[in-house]
Amino acid sequence: MGKYGTFDRTIKDDSPVAYYRCADDPATLILADSSGNARNGTLYFGGNPNSITDSQTSSMNVQYDDNFSLLTDGIEGELISSTNAALIFAANTAYTIEFAFKLVGTLNVLCRDDTTANGHIALFASGGFIACRSGTVTNLSAKASNFYNDSKWHYCQFVRRGTTAPTNELYVDGEKIIDAATGTAAVTTKWHLGRNGSGGSFTNAYFDEWSFYNTALSTTRLTAHLTAWETLPSPSPLMTGIG
Repeated sequence: MGKYGTFDRTIKDDSPVAYYRCADDPATLILADSSGNARNGTLYFGGNPNSITDSQTSSMNVQYDDNFSLLTDGIEGELISSTNAALIFAANTAYTIEFAFKLVGTLNVLCRDDTTANGHIALFASGGFIACRSGTVTNLSAKASNFYNDSKWHYCQFVRRGTTAPTNELYVDGEKIIDAATGTAAVTTKWHLGRNGSGGSFTNAYFDEWSFYNTALSTTRLTAHLTAWETLPSPSPLMTGIG
């Protein structure tokens, strides 16, 4: 618990507006907000939080650090954030999202807001490459979309910086793979882990440690979060350093 406590404290030092330890017992159907802001999320199967069965609950657990992560099965499972206004970022505003993931199947969309055609997506595959999106603007990386299909845990950090001319930055395992001008559109209603941008198909992946900030975290703080995450007793991914 000591190592986990270090990561938890490091995350909270930057005052997340919501922080989901996705390891929390899914039998409650609640993603408890560990930020102290009481902005709980929800675990959904088949679009109905009451449809989850005991067998589905047990299949969503896997040992990760000193607790458990959650598995979305690629068929109907997803993790959904609170609909609190603190997670609905206005047009031209800066924000940061972080989460840990391990792909089980092909990368589709890992984290998106509730808008479909012109929404915000922290990490997804587009045309065979890793991408992110804000509103109508998609930012492509040079990383192949199958690059992280390696049965290892990875840490994603997505940052929208600036106001009148925002940019998107996408880091995975500390490597900046996108830094580009992006759209000004606002985020709407809530965020999803494990469901694609059109609201249709689902992604088969494990998730943990999902946090949101209403500021663009500095590279110093992004590095601090990544370093603290690396100390967890979990499968060690390759890190290259931010910047």
